[in-house]
Amino acid sequence: MQKPLYLALMQAAVFWFLPELPLNIFFSLVVKGLIFVVVWIIGLFLTGEFKRLKLEIERARGTAPDNN
Repeated sequence: MQKPLYLALMQAAVFWFLPELPLNIFFSLVVKGLIFVVVWIIGLFLTGEFKRLKLEIERARGTAPDNN
């Protein structure tokens, strides 16, 4: 239960300190979306969730051995 909380706190901290961008509304949204994705992926690696997601995808495809 703590891992999603860490991801949420990382996202909140980044967007709290993100300045208002002097761009067109669309480009500002694109930049903020890219920042969201980058921080989310970094959070997945830091919490170990990326490895778990990768294993679940492999199991769903039937390419990984089932260790259960």
